Amino acid sequence: MLILYLLAIFLSAALLFLVQPMAAKLVLPLLGGTPAVWTTCMLFFQVLLLAGYLYGHLTDKYLKPRLQVIVHVLVMLAAAASLPIALPAAAQDASGIIGRLPVQIAFSVWLLAILGMTVGAPFFVVSTTGPLLQRWFSRTGHSHAKDPYFLYSASNAGSMIGLAAYPLSFEPFLGVRAQGWTWSIGYGVFALLAALCGVMAIRRGLGMQGGPLIEVKPADEPATVLPWRRKLRWLALATVPSSLMLGVTLQVSTDLASMPLLWIVPLGLYLLTFILAFSPRMRISTGSLGFALVLLAPATIATMMLGLKGPLGVLLALHFVTFFIAALMCHRLLADERPAPEHLTTFYLIMAAGGVLGGIFNSLVAPVAFNNVYEYPIALAGALLLRPATSLFLGKGKPKAVDAPAAETSAQSAAESATPSVQLPWMTIAVRRAILPLAMLAIMVAVGVFCARRDWQRQIGLELAWALEPWLRVALPLLIMVFAIRRPIQFACCFMVLSASAYFVDPSSFSKLIYQERSFFGVLRITEQFNGAWRTLSHGTTNHGSQNFTSEEVRRAPMTYYYPTGPLGRVFAAIEGEPRDKSIAVVGLGTGSVAAYANPGDRYTFYEIDSAVVNIATGKGRSQPYFTYLKECLGDVQVILADGRLGIQSHAQDGEYGVIVLDAFSSDAIPVHLMTKEAFELYLRKLMPDGLLLVHVSNRHFELAPVVARLAKELGCVSHVSQDPRLSDEEKERGKQPSRWMVIARNARAVPAALTERDGHYPEIVAGARAPLWTDDYSNVLEVMKFD
Repeated sequence: MLILYLLAIFLSAALLFLVQPMAAKLVLPLLGGTPAVWTTCMLFFQVLLLAGYLYGHLTDKYLKPRLQVIVHVLVMLAAAASLPIALPAAAQDASGIIGRLPVQIAFSVWLLAILGMTVGAPFFVVSTTGPLLQRWFSRTGHSHAKDPYFLYSASNAGSMIGLAAYPLSFEPFLGVRAQGWTWSIGYGVFALLAALCGVMAIRRGLGMQGGPLIEVKPADEPATVLPWRRKLRWLALATVPSSLMLGVTLQVSTDLASMPLLWIVPLGLYLLTFILAFSPRMRISTGSLGFALVLLAPATIATMMLGLKGPLGVLLALHFVTFFIAALMCHRLLADERPAPEHLTTFYLIMAAGGVLGGIFNSLVAPVAFNNVYEYPIALAGALLLRPATSLFLGKGKPKAVDAPAAETSAQSAAESATPSVQLPWMTIAVRRAILPLAMLAIMVAVGVFCARRDWQRQIGLELAWALEPWLRVALPLLIMVFAIRRPIQFACCFMVLSASAYFVDPSSFSKLIYQERSFFGVLRITEQFNGAWRTLSHGTTNHGSQNFTSEEVRRAPMTYYYPTGPLGRVFAAIEGEPRDKSIAVVGLGTGSVAAYANPGDRYTFYEIDSAVVNIATGKGRSQPYFTYLKECLGDVQVILADGRLGIQSHAQDGEYGVIVLDAFSSDAIPVHLMTKEAFELYLRKLMPDGLLLVHVSNRHFELAPVVARLAKELGCVSHVSQDPRLSDEEKERGKQPSRWMVIARNARAVPAALTERDGHYPEIVAGARAPLWTDDYSNVLEVMKFD
């Protein structure tokens, strides 16, 4: 019987984490590569998970056990009617709802409706399994029925398997339609196992009349009522790890490395903490975990204060280990405070609500309220605040018996009555608790003023001042924090002061941060180098363009990947004066560097999905823009705020453009929907007969040239590739960066001879037999990943 329950719970969890990326991939070609798609999808699944837990709680509370089984079997059968997973016909037309609601609201409402019609019913059913089957098991009379929480480890193990299975087993070998059918078969197996679990529960423990024959609680234990304070603590312990998981993912992607599939690591660690925390073999106390956290959390922030970017492996490990310890401590505290089985569904419902709150804070509130990833240190401070008060290796945190609140309360009351205490005024207590954080704040302000005043530094010598700066900013505050290590509230406040210094003080002496903005796409930064002579726009670790302001001539010249002697510049030089040079479309705006190639009478249309990038490039809201490429463009410029694929589809006429520049691949993450067969068919329709498709394939983690070459071959086109040779010192000083571009044309005659002649820089590339063909139904980023 135990094996049956383990299999059902394990399979349901695996199906939960398989369907989430599957559903998101289904809607991606329709809605574009905006993070709002992923944010809305994540919010949809978190809310539906909460609804599933609420269903389990209400059925357990109001229905007799026998009726619970019958109702759940009927619900599973009803959800099966919506299978297999596939987009409904309504997914092709959102014009009706968009016409009646504002665009942003209509977008979210339409997406939520499509997700509900596509995967809503089966996901809801699968999400109910964990708490419901554990509650049924607690009534079976099995030797482990009094503490069924160990089954939660099986649930999270299934989640980890499902999480790893999609990119490793499903996506590489199955198209989206085949994935839907495979998942539907798995759902059928799960439904059969869940029904068998219900039958087994009725036969073993529930009796013919629906009343339990086995009483789980000891006879002398009275019915317990959960206090609200305990429920709120559960909610906090579930919210902090959820927020921290999203925060650490965005933090390392923004400031360290935007690597493919990086989100899998913190999510896998998050699930692993559940497995360990609810395992009966877990022997590490929460006190030990809390002590480790007070060492790791300040060390993590210290690396950010010093502006360290390497060794990359060490820094990534530090962030992920800190997150793992914090999440494990919170989840272990949850496991230690778990109630008796009669409150099992309430416990899981509150845990699910905490996950939703963490997701809402990071996905919806933080991008609007913050201009940087401030939710990361806030979540770390929350974990420090929740740690046991004596977080030492010999401190608190040993596992407690299941649901012993009465005994714990009585013991605490006895201890308080035996030890006389003096009640201090609340103002006195507040002042005592604020002394260390205020002292730290004063020191950080003084250090910040010292670092900003070069005249003060010259009095002791600049070299000595620069050598003392990191010690004053880091070592001194850390020393103060040692005195608060036994006081969670004071320590958490000191940690927030330390974090503020890390985020608001720029440690770089080479560049000066002059502007920062956050959108759903991440954090955008504009920095100045060489005393304002050079400005750079960066998105995380990716350069999105620079401009040199030393003279009018160099100010008008494009830099970085768009340098005149680079692959892109050679193409524009080869077609200058031709009719196809008069109408250009560019997917991806950046600083607007490509506009520097426009001549009088030319028409350049930029498609950009991020409104923050548009505002920066156009100077909206400013008397003088940060970058002047668009303002000083000699041709006519139009900027359309839209996803590149969807924007070209809806705004461009067939045969309108002479050149389409796809510049959405210079980042470390690929918008896959822009590189499918269906997308390239669209681009070719919008090009003139002799038009050119230029694709920027520079990437640190993916080898994209074979993908583009295979698409060209599939569509009967020719493809050529060019990469900068080794740059000269003069080119580096002028701001040129190496880049790799590809030219796609319908036939060889359309490719300028200057690019393909004997001494040209664009040799033809032909896709090999093993080159992947990406479509809206199939794509796999792992097969083009660079592992060297």
